[in-house]
Amino acid sequence: MDFSFLPSDEIRDMINSAEGELARRQTQDAFNAELAVLQQKYRDALGIEPVDWQVWEEPDNALDAPGLDDKVEHNEKFYRSLRPCNLAVPGASGYRQVSRQGVPIVWIEPTEERDGYAKGERAIRGGVTYESLCDKNMNVPTPDSPFWEQVEESDE
Repeated sequence: MDFSFLPSDEIRDMINSAEGELARRQTQDAFNAELAVLQQKYRDALGIEPVDWQVWEEPDNALDAPGLDDKVEHNEKFYRSLRPCNLAVPGASGYRQVSRQGVPIVWIEPTEERDGYAKGERAIRGGVTYESLCDKNMNVPTPDSPFWEQVEESDE
């Protein structure tokens, strides 16, 4: 980016805004990590065993909600929770639609940054399978994208 045309006070304001946003994101990430630990401790205390897939039911409270990476079935589709204590309904923000067999599905545009694709996640777009090269990836997979790498052709 070329900042040579901007006055110094505007550059300082931009830096302060960027630092504030970065601090907010780091706080949210740390909070989610702690929340995942607390949810697991709750499950351990109650003797709740992990399951591969479960049918989604509206939880009574946040600790009983799907946790980070839990897989649920809802309305004949399959989802992976992207956050701990996920009170959202699958299909909304906070879930990634997945295949039950673990193969990539068609790319779905994330609705917010925290729903972006994680590094290593795969998605299909235009019959091509791509792998995300960064976390929180909200960019459209294309052959020339610096954020996605084409990994194989797809039948989709």
